Amino acid sequence: MMMKRVAREAAVFAFYLALAIAMTWPLARQLSTALSDLGDPILNAWILDWAGHALTHALLDLYDTPIYYPGRYSLAYSENLIGIALAVLPFHLAGLSPITVYNIAMLLGFALSGYGAFVLARLITGSAAASLVAGVVFAFVPYKFDHLSHLQIIWSGWIPLLLAAVLAYWRRPSAKAAACIAAAFVMNGLSNVHFFLFGSLTAVLTIALLSIVDARRGRRFWATLAASFVIGGLVLLPFLLPYRIVSKEYGMRRTEGEARSGSATPSAWLVTTPRSLIYGKVGAPELHRHEMQLFPGVFAILLAVWSAATPVAAVRSQSGDWRRRTPHMLDVGIAFLAIATWLGIITDRIEWTILGRRILSFDSADIPATLLVILLVIRQRHALRAFVARSRFTPEAWTAAAWIIIGVLGSFGMNAFFHAFLHHRIGVFQAVRAPVRWAIIAYIGLAVWAAIGALALMRDRKRLAIPLVALAALDLWPTPRYEHAVPAVAPVYRWLGHERIAPLLELPMAGGQEFAFLLGSAHHRLPQFNGTIAHFGPPLQAKLRTKTDALEYDDELLALLEQNGCKLIVVHVHALGDHSARVRAWLAQHLAGGRLASMRSFDHDIGGDFVFAVTRNLRSFAREPEAPDAAGHVPQQKLARMLAGQTTHSEAIMARVESPQYGELVRGPLRVRGWALSPFTITRVTVLIDNENVRIDVPLTDKRPDVKRDFHWYYFTPVPGFEIVIPERPRGVPRSTNVQIEIEDEGKRVMRTPDVVIDWERAP
Repeated sequence: MMMKRVAREAAVFAFYLALAIAMTWPLARQLSTALSDLGDPILNAWILDWAGHALTHALLDLYDTPIYYPGRYSLAYSENLIGIALAVLPFHLAGLSPITVYNIAMLLGFALSGYGAFVLARLITGSAAASLVAGVVFAFVPYKFDHLSHLQIIWSGWIPLLLAAVLAYWRRPSAKAAACIAAAFVMNGLSNVHFFLFGSLTAVLTIALLSIVDARRGRRFWATLAASFVIGGLVLLPFLLPYRIVSKEYGMRRTEGEARSGSATPSAWLVTTPRSLIYGKVGAPELHRHEMQLFPGVFAILLAVWSAATPVAAVRSQSGDWRRRTPHMLDVGIAFLAIATWLGIITDRIEWTILGRRILSFDSADIPATLLVILLVIRQRHALRAFVARSRFTPEAWTAAAWIIIGVLGSFGMNAFFHAFLHHRIGVFQAVRAPVRWAIIAYIGLAVWAAIGALALMRDRKRLAIPLVALAALDLWPTPRYEHAVPAVAPVYRWLGHERIAPLLELPMAGGQEFAFLLGSAHHRLPQFNGTIAHFGPPLQAKLRTKTDALEYDDELLALLEQNGCKLIVVHVHALGDHSARVRAWLAQHLAGGRLASMRSFDHDIGGDFVFAVTRNLRSFAREPEAPDAAGHVPQQKLARMLAGQTTHSEAIMARVESPQYGELVRGPLRVRGWALSPFTITRVTVLIDNENVRIDVPLTDKRPDVKRDFHWYYFTPVPGFEIVIPERPRGVPRSTNVQIEIEDEGKRVMRTPDVVIDWERAP
C-alpha cells in the first residue's frame, strides 16, 4: 500500500516536471548554456555551486563565500538557496557544471510548486483530478515567467506544503503532521527569505483564523503545534543569524523608498508579463513593468468565480448572545481607531497633548488600521464563525480565500497599511525589497479556489479533468526567451585553481563582467574582492567600485588593495571597454615603480588575460618563461603591446560579431557580419538563430584588410570576414530572439561567441 502511494505521488510530481520541460522548452535541451539573462541567473548558479561545495567540504564556512573578501558572511548579502542546493546536491556531486545544475533546479522548482499546490488542493477538495488544475495554476502563473532570473521565486512549492501541513494537523493532530509543519517551515526558510517571512506570517494568521471559525482545541494540541514552529525555528536559527549579523555590521537594511518602489498598485493585477503567449501584448506598454505584472490569467479566475456561483445560505442573526458577549469598550476602540486611521491617511503627523504633555502621536495610518482590522475580527468572531458553519464551503476553503486577500493586500506594500505596518514595526521585514512578491500568497489561494471550481464543473465527470488541465496550461503558456552563457572555462581560471594564490582582484569591476568572473571562480573558489550583489556589500567593496566606476585608477586604489592583502590582479583585456586606457596607464605606472609585477598571460578572447603580482603581498612568484609565441613575441614584448593598446597573438579562436548589435530592433532583412581568426584554418562559420533552432552556414567571403593588418600573423586565415543577409525572419522564429556564431577550425576546435538578443520584425 505504501509503495502504491509513493508511486502515485511520484507520478504526480513527474507530470508537473514534464509540463515544466514543455513550458520552458528549449531549456531542457540546452541545460549547460541557456539562461533567462546573464545577470542574476549566473549569481544564483554560483550560489548553488558554492552551497553544494560548502555542504560537502566546508560546512562551517558555508556563509563565508570567496566573494567580497575580506567581508564577513557574504552569502547573507543575498538569498542563500541552501534548501535548493540540498535538492540538487546529487547533480553537483556528479560533476555537472554550475549552469546545468541551476537549470535542473529551475525545472524541479516548477515541478515542486505544482506538486505543493496539488497536495494542498487535494487536502481541501478531496479530489486529485480537480487538484491537478490547482498545481498548473500555481506552478506556471505568468508572474513566475516574469521572474525566470530568480530561482528562489520559482521554488515556491514549500509554502502550499506548509499550509497543507497546518490544515492536516488542524484536521487530525498527530506527531507526523507536526513534523511535516516543521519540515516545510524549515525548507521554505532555506529556499527564499522573502517567502519565509511571507509564508510564516500567513501561516500564523491562518491558525488565528481557524481558531476563530473552528472548534476550540486542547492544551496539548496548541503545545504540539507551537513546538513544531519552535523546533523549525531552532533549526533555521544558524542559517538566519548571519543575516542579522551583516545587517547590523554593514547597515544592510532596505530603505522605505526601496520598499515603496517595490510595491504594487491595483493596476498591476490587470497586467501580465510580455512572456505570456495569450496576454503578453494586452495593455498599454507603459503599464508593463518588471515585478509589477501580476495578472494570473483568465481561466483560474473563471474557475474561482464558478466555485462561488451557487448562493450561500443566509446566516441567521446572532444578535442576542453576541451582544451580551461584546464589551461596549470594544465598540469605542473600533470607532477611535477608525478615526485615527482616517486622520493618518489625510495628514502627515498626528500629535495629541494634554497640558503640554504628549499623550499620543503617529505619522501614518499603518498602526491604527492594523489594530482596527484586529478589533473588527474580534468583534465579528461569532458572526464569522456562524457564516463559515452555514457556508457550503469548508473552513479550509475559507482560509484559502483569506490567503487571496492577504496576498493581494500585501502586494500593495507601502501603498497599503498591512506591509507598511510590518516594515515600520517588525525589524526583519525591513529586509524586504519587493513587497509585491506577497502576490505568491494570493496565487496559492487562487489555485485552491480554481480546484474547487474545477470540482464543481466535473462533479461525477472525471474525464473533464484532462481538458480542464489542458485549458489551464494553455491559458498560462509562456514564450520564454533565453540567452546563452559561453560554457568554456578560461585558461586563467584553471591556472588559479592550480596555483592557489589569493586574495585576488579581477578587472574591470564594471559592465556586468563580474557575473562572468563568478562562473570562472567556481573552478578555483579563491577569495576575491569582486562581487555582484548590487545593493549590498561591505564598505571596502563600495569604495573600490566607486573608484573604478569613476575610472579613478590611482595610487589610492592600489594602496587599498595592498592594505587588504591583495596578492594578484587579473586583467581581462577584452572586457576593459571604457576602462582600457586608464587601466593600461595604471598598470604601466606601477609596473615601472615595482609595486606590480607581470607574472604571465593567457590566451582568451581578443587580448587575453594578464596576471600581475602585488609585490608588497606576494614577494616570491614564478614568472612566465621567456619563450616567443607564434608571432615571435616574448612575454615582455607581449605585455608591452598590451600596455600600448596593440593586438597580441592568441592560440585561441577569436571572433567578433559586428552586426547585429545587442538589443537591436531589426525590420525586414537581418545582416550578420563579423570576423573570425585562428592559428589554424577556419573551416566553418555558422549562424545560430533562436536557441540554435535555425542553423545557417556562412562562407568566409570578406578579406577584411583592417583585421589582417591588426592580426597579420594569422596567415592561415587569409579571409577572416564573414557576412550574410537573411531576407526575412524564418518561420517559427519568434520576434524576440537571439543570434550566435559558431566557429570551427582545422584543429576541430569549436568556439561560440556570446549570443546577441534582438527583436526581429517582419518587413511590412
